[in-house]
Amino acid sequence: DGTTNSAYTNTAQATTNANPPPPPQVRDPTGLATGAVTNETVDLSWTSGSGSETNFLIEQDSGAGFVQVGSVPSTSTSYQATGLQPSTLYSFRVRATDGTTNSAYTNTAQATTNATATNNNANNQNSNSGGGGGGGGGGGGGNRGNTPTNSTTGVVAPEPNLPTSNTSSSNQQSNVSQSQLNNNQPTAPITGAAVTAPVGSSLSKLTGQAVINNIKEHKVASALLTVIMVLLIIFGVFSFTRFLRMLRIRKN
Repeated sequence: DGTTNSAYTNTAQATTNANPPPPPQVRDPTGLATGAVTNETVDLSWTSGSGSETNFLIEQDSGAGFVQVGSVPSTSTSYQATGLQPSTLYSFRVRATDGTTNSAYTNTAQATTNATATNNNANNQNSNSGGGGGGGGGGGGGNRGNTPTNSTTGVVAPEPNLPTSNTSSSNQQSNVSQSQLNNNQPTAPITGAAVTAPVGSSLSKLTGQAVINNIKEHKVASALLTVIMVLLIIFGVFSFTRFLRMLRIRKN
């Protein structure tokens, strides 16, 4: 009442709230580095600041100043720059954004693209040694044009050994004059045993003639074998008959 005071009430306590958390912020990406490089691409990678950013913006510079060339979601920390020029030095940098606020840039990473890719594979060409394709050709050259070659080493393979006949008539038929071979003169085709030698091919003519000679030799051998078999049969019958006569004489 201005003179006398009452007793105190109970004591009440309270604790104030902590400071409110700061609003989400865009954090700076770090550690930009270049990876694989080709003549027109450069791979980039960096570390995210794990803030409120929604995208990363990639910029590059080839000497005229930085320009933005790409954007990736905040869940990605790599990018491949494409469409670059060969043998050119490029600089790159990255920053994060939430659409309104941008972070600071990363360090600048540089890379030089490779030179233009060239095809060093030589064209494989098949060429005939000698002058067989010139429409008549020279002596040895025209004959060599039909000779097989090794496609890997280019060494001319030897011609196969031609079958020959042991009889004089076969040798006469198999012989071809050297002038005919050198001049590559066309001759009539030789047909025998379903084998036809094309006109103008010395190798084919010799091979076809040899086949004919072999067939003739086989026919002669077959005829001789037949005669021998008949003689053996006659001799066997004669011997058997004589044996029977001797048995009859002994019985008598």
